[in-house]
Amino acid sequence: MLLQPMIFGWDANFYPSWSYGHDQFFLHVSHDSFVTAVTRTQEFYEKSVALLKEFDLDAKPGHELQVRRFCKIA
Repeated sequence: MLLQPMIFGWDANFYPSWSYGHDQFFLHVSHDSFVTAVTRTQEFYEKSVALLKEFDLDAKPGHELQVRRFCKIA
């Protein structure tokens, strides 16, 4: 699902639909060669980052522009 936008340099959003994690996050693939994972809650964010660290993937917090674009602080 994400390979085609990455290869052709398209912007795309991926909204998963499976039994776990449904409606808790989405992925934004940028034409600038990065993927942003946007979570609904802080708890799901912390679990996701811990899992990425466990697999030794270099997850980093979003840039300020990404945070302003995707995150709405109540």
